[in-house]
Amino acid sequence: MIRDTVRTTQEAFPDVNQVSFDYGFYTPDNLTLLEGILDCAVLPKKRYTRGRDQVRESAPPFVTMRTKHPGIESCINKLEHCGLDWVRAHGADGFKKMVGVAIVAANIHRIEPLASPVLPSESG
Repeated sequence: MIRDTVRTTQEAFPDVNQVSFDYGFYTPDNLTLLEGILDCAVLPKKRYTRGRDQVRESAPPFVTMRTKHPGIESCINKLEHCGLDWVRAHGADGFKKMVGVAIVAANIHRIEPLASPVLPSESG
């Protein structure tokens, strides 16, 4: 599953050579597969790391990618807040429309404070 996801992503975006996954995706097989097709595969282990895994997880590229992961999670949460938490449409076309609407809603929500005029307070 992970290999297919990464390959599909690389077909759409050929410059992708690093990925970061959550703790639940780590298996030795997944790590071996991804290390074969990527420059940096961030697959942290759930529990204690020792030996080779500890060296791998303390390497600068791993640490850099791992620190960016919460920002990605935050963006996903923002899209869910703007309507992508429950996809109401069916099929690939419906899914694409819902993602587009959620992105537009998130962007409008972000630029609204910049576009709204500041009204003077009414003292009457």
